[in-house]
Amino acid sequence: METMLRVLSEMNINSTLYAKQFRSRAESGDTEEMWSYVLEVSTVICERIQYSNTPSEMEIGSKLLDYVNRNYTESDVSLKSLAAMIDMSVSSVSKTFKEVAGVNFYDYLSRLRMERAKELLRENSGDMEKIASTVGYENVYSFKRAFARYEGIKPGEYAQKWDGAG
Repeated sequence: METMLRVLSEMNINSTLYAKQFRSRAESGDTEEMWSYVLEVSTVICERIQYSNTPSEMEIGSKLLDYVNRNYTESDVSLKSLAAMIDMSVSSVSKTFKEVAGVNFYDYLSRLRMERAKELLRENSGDMEKIASTVGYENVYSFKRAFARYEGIKPGEYAQKWDGAG
């Protein structure tokens, strides 16, 4: 019990109350009650350790956001890959991401990809297949559909609009 009291003290938990409770149980002579209390205190210590070692939702969300910001051009970035990377369920990753980013994962990823695609289209940086690949799409048809859904016009029309303006 001395070791447990020392650990409680090191964890900034007032060990005096626990010491008094333990002493009263020990003095009662009821060893079953004493060991039950030791188990209870051990549980308190373990829960506190687990809580202190668990990263907060904000920390996890920030790491997810940072990862997506750095890797959005990779075609394999998905909720499933993020969940596997940090050993969480897909639904937990989705919820955490939305809490931190303010929008759901797929809307955020699409926005990053489409904003980069618009830059490339304005710069006239190559053909559609190259742009699609550069922003994380495995095929040009998926890119064109996503762009039209996001921007309201086809990527070719967007590029022409900027060609005429430039």
